[in-house]
Amino acid sequence: MKKINQVNIAHSRNKKYKKLLEKISEANVCPFCQTHLTTYHEKPLLKKTSDWILTENMNPYDGTKIHLLFILKRNAKNILDLKNTEIKNLFKLIKWSIKKYKIPGGSVIIRFGDTDYTGGSVSHLHAQLVSGN
Repeated sequence: MKKINQVNIAHSRNKKYKKLLEKISEANVCPFCQTHLTTYHEKPLLKKTSDWILTENMNPYDGTKIHLLFILKRNAKNILDLKNTEIKNLFKLIKWSIKKYKIPGGSVIIRFGDTDYTGGSVSHLHAQLVSGN
C-alpha cells in the first residue's frame, strides 16, 4: 500500500502528540477525514455544517485560552481548492464561534499545502481560531 503522508511527525510539539502522529502515519490514514477523525481526535465535535467540522484543538498552543479547529469535511490540501461556498461557510462558522465563545480578540490561521512550509502536522486543509489569556 502506498504511503499517503497525511501527517508530519517532525512538527509534533510534545511526546504524546508525536506518538499519536506516529500511530496515524503507521495506519496510513488522514486523521482529519470524517472516517478517522473520532478515532484520533479526543475532543468533542462542537458543530458540523455542510462543509466544516468545528472542534477544540487537542494540542493547543501555549498561552491560549481558546484554540478552535475548523476542519474541511472533504479532503483538500490547498486553499486554492476551496470552493467559494466553503470559504463563505468557514467565515460564517468563525463568526458564530466568536459570538458563541465571546472571543474579544484572536487570530485566524489557515493551514494549507506542504507542511514543511506551514509548520503544521496535518496536511488536510484546516483553519484555527486562537485567542490568548
